[in-house]
Amino acid sequence: MRTSGGRSVVDFDSEAALRKALMAAKLPIHLVDTSGERETRSQTSTAGPLTPEEEENLDWVLPSFDPETTEPQSMQEELHRLQVLKSYMMLDAEREECFDRLTRLGARYFNVPICVIGLIDLGRQWFVANRGLGDARESTRKDAICAHTIMSKKNLLVVPDTTKDFRFKNNPYVAGPPAIRFYAGVPLVSPEGYKLGTFCIDDFTARPDGLSKDELASLRDFADLAVKDMVKRKSNLNMPQNPEQLIAYTAHDLMTPLTGVHLSLSLLKSDEEATSRLGEYQQDLISTASHCSDLMVRICQTAVDTLRGDSAAGALTSDFLATSTKNTPVTKISDLTERLVMIMKPIPKTVPVVVTVDSGVPSAVMSDELKLFRSALNLLTNGVDRTTRGLVQLRIFVKPDDSSKLVFECTDTGGEIPVEEYQYLFRPNRGADGNMKIGLNSVATMINFLDGEYGFFPLEISDGYSISPSTMRGSVFWFSVPLFTPENFGVNPDDELPTSVIKKIALSTTARTLETLKEPVIAPPVPKCSSGVFSTPSNTDSHLVSQRKFPNTTLTGQVQRKRRALIIEDSLVVRKSLARALEKLGMVVAQAVNGLEGLQSLKSQIFDFVLCDFLMPVMDGLDCVQQYRDWEKQHRPDICQYIVGISAHGGANDGNRGIKAGMNDFKPKPVSIKVLTEIQKANEVTDLSKKLDELEDRNDGLRSASSSVASLAAMEKTNNQEPSIASEVARINAKRQKMDPGFAMSADPKQCRECLLAINTFTQRSNHLVTGLEEQGWKVIIVHDGQEALRHLKMHNWNAVLLDDDLPFSGGARCAKEFRFWEQHNRINRQRNLYLVCKGPIPSVFDKRSTVQAPTGFDGVLGNPVEWKQLDHHLLRTKKD
Repeated sequence: MRTSGGRSVVDFDSEAALRKALMAAKLPIHLVDTSGERETRSQTSTAGPLTPEEEENLDWVLPSFDPETTEPQSMQEELHRLQVLKSYMMLDAEREECFDRLTRLGARYFNVPICVIGLIDLGRQWFVANRGLGDARESTRKDAICAHTIMSKKNLLVVPDTTKDFRFKNNPYVAGPPAIRFYAGVPLVSPEGYKLGTFCIDDFTARPDGLSKDELASLRDFADLAVKDMVKRKSNLNMPQNPEQLIAYTAHDLMTPLTGVHLSLSLLKSDEEATSRLGEYQQDLISTASHCSDLMVRICQTAVDTLRGDSAAGALTSDFLATSTKNTPVTKISDLTERLVMIMKPIPKTVPVVVTVDSGVPSAVMSDELKLFRSALNLLTNGVDRTTRGLVQLRIFVKPDDSSKLVFECTDTGGEIPVEEYQYLFRPNRGADGNMKIGLNSVATMINFLDGEYGFFPLEISDGYSISPSTMRGSVFWFSVPLFTPENFGVNPDDELPTSVIKKIALSTTARTLETLKEPVIAPPVPKCSSGVFSTPSNTDSHLVSQRKFPNTTLTGQVQRKRRALIIEDSLVVRKSLARALEKLGMVVAQAVNGLEGLQSLKSQIFDFVLCDFLMPVMDGLDCVQQYRDWEKQHRPDICQYIVGISAHGGANDGNRGIKAGMNDFKPKPVSIKVLTEIQKANEVTDLSKKLDELEDRNDGLRSASSSVASLAAMEKTNNQEPSIASEVARINAKRQKMDPGFAMSADPKQCRECLLAINTFTQRSNHLVTGLEEQGWKVIIVHDGQEALRHLKMHNWNAVLLDDDLPFSGGARCAKEFRFWEQHNRINRQRNLYLVCKGPIPSVFDKRSTVQAPTGFDGVLGNPVEWKQLDHHLLRTKKD
């Protein structure tokens, strides 16, 4: 608490505390405002004597005043006035030139020795600026003549001779130094309507005539100027710093340490003795770090140069671009993609990243390489953040129907984006984690700078590609820029470009830099080339389509699996009638007579759909379904068994009970063939059937290759199905057993090279793969789910491991992540040759136009089905390493 001048509103942190301070004394009755609107309900008026403490707390009350010219005081009014005063943040602030200048001008204009801009605080007067009072910054409020000015009914107070005014003749500043004899002041009225202080002048000589009308008008003008400066100051304090300037200043400060990091990495790379001791992996890390630091330096330098350009010319111009050494107009596509792959390499990812350059793309283009790079990198990181299964592909190509456009298109399989979010995609927005996401907004800004276009459209992936039971959704984010080549300007891209050419390029590619940001195109930019990995049907209008499909990669020649249904019903008549109807629909039917048998059947195998009665002996249908759902979460988290509740007496309440227990639907008895057909064609059922087609009707008892084959073969035999995956695996394992009597899961890995093959669907090509490995002297162990693959990975180091990205119970990426975490804490040697088998359009290893980056934890990516020559290439390369 202050003691020199008096109490201050800044000493009170809350309105309640300030109110208590104002109420600390009883207000004398002759000072109470008794008007209806301004009467305070918190004061108890009295005309009795005041205690010393009460006298001290009356610092905000006028000690003597003229009732004819003075407004009555109100505690509530004073409370609000002080709160507004505090909001201006000028109390206890340093002196500022703008206010000092006004007091100097005022003193000269009125020819007075003292001119003050003062704020009336709770118990003091704070001098914002003064002329003639030396270094004084405050005085007590009860001794301040200005305290009377803010209560004046005329919004003006002129005292020609202070010694003859009963209010001030005993004032210490009148009776003592500086011996003020004349005073004139005007209130500082804030935009909120409160009188916060005064602009006043004092003289040591009385002025019987006071001030003329012109002088009074000038005094009010000075007060208005002071208020204007106060408002401007408050606005500047409340306004956050210009974001562009803040970023540029931060970038400038980062330049020195980043340059040091980059230089140190460059010196380390050039030290042959040091690098010779490092392995290839460590050298790659240093190279990646060097590229990243170089990129950061360039981004920071661009931010600083942009601010300098704005400051010098008020806008970005071709002259500035031409003289900026970092805005290189020539972009070599090979260097661009190499940097993208290098920077993306250490970024954690769960899916492969593919970068493809079409054959028609020129080797060099005339554009800002850094902006292209940053935009493409933002598209890739956005796709990686969104996608957990499938892949992310960046494709660079020339727009087929407009050869003047170069297109960068990033496709992901990260699920469907709600339509209502389309309008916010390229604007800053907060993600689910609460963090601000600005990557796509950055793309919009930079591409707008290059006079390009950008947009998005949803992608639907056909069933042949789908890695989930239902059709998979994805997104395509793209941008295009004007395509200029060095030949367009008659120059060689390897030569240093003359300034005139750079200016010409700048004028051609920055036409929209001063315009508002263009809106994104929520539609496909172009129809796909047939050479692209992701292609569009040739008969599709690119301007109307909003969804596109991947090419169907379903293998032909596979035997159609028979659909299977389970009936859980205690009535023999109902079971038989339902079974006959389902068999007419071409389904294989299993039956259970009560809930307990039904639960065992549900656990033993997966059905296309299940019909379950409500009321049954031993265990009713609701208990059966509820227990199965609990079991399913632990043992089949990737598969949801479709169950339909049936009941002869069930109403709406029973249907709700069934849904709550875990049933997917409810049908009343009798169940007709028409209803069964509707169930069979339901979207959820068809999606599950497609998944079961891939899983080949395996049950959850998959624990090893031999047990899996036995159980699957038995299940196929029981249901009179054509032999498929089980028989293929059994045949190959039997052949291996015959050729190698010592073949077993526990064979000594040192005897030969071993390959762990964790694959979802066994095909004829898989057979060729296994045969190729065996002919090369490999021993192949086959498993069919992620949990079993993880168990085998922990046994010992394998010479090669192939993990399907669509394994049941635990996908390949999840299995690898869990294994790598376990490996860090339990092994010294890292498992090498760990490959993800991805059922997506993975380019061939012999495709020189594409680069495939493996997800975190993997050493490579192979397409599904795996081709022997692709794997053989990887293994030969590893053998050379």
